[in-house]
Amino acid sequence: MDYGRWGIDTLRATHLNTDSFILNDINLLRVALKEYFYLRTRLIKKRKEQWAIVIPVRQIQSLASIVGPYMYPTSTRSYKVKGLI
Repeated sequence: MDYGRWGIDTLRATHLNTDSFILNDINLLRVALKEYFYLRTRLIKKRKEQWAIVIPVRQIQSLASIVGPYMYPTSTRSYKVKGLI
C-alpha cells in the first residue's frame, strides 16, 4: 500500500491505494478504520481484482488529526491530504 492520493475524479476524496491487497483484507482494514478511528470509507474498483479505499472529503479533518501527529513537519507542506498543512 502506498500513501494514496487526493483525487479530483472522486470529489476531492483521499484514496488509500490497496492494489496488492485481497478484497477480504481490504474490508478488514475498512472495518478497523470505522471501529477504531470512526472514519467512513467506501470502495472503488480500479481494475480487475484491484480496489482502493476512498475516504470522503468530509472525513479529511478526522484523517488529518489521526495521521498529522506522526508526520514530519517538512512533509506536511507537500502532502496530498488537504488539511495537514
